[in-house]
Amino acid sequence: MHVVEMHLKVYELDENHCLTIRPSNDFPEDNVMLIAEGKENEEYFGKIVLDLPKEMMKMVGESLIKVANSLEG
Repeated sequence: MHVVEMHLKVYELDENHCLTIRPSNDFPEDNVMLIAEGKENEEYFGKIVLDLPKEMMKMVGESLIKVANSLEG
């Protein structure tokens, strides 16, 4: 059996730290996880582990975009 899994990383280029977005370890078919993986990323961003059903994670993503856009004036 073969499995392909998508992992996206959002980098803070000036600091070379990143957040990872990928399928959940526990529920890979249904949940999405946003995590600061590794000691260096945890020290920079704090301990971040957000593991939610994909529909709720879509709502979180849309809400983040709305709030970020509202700060642009």
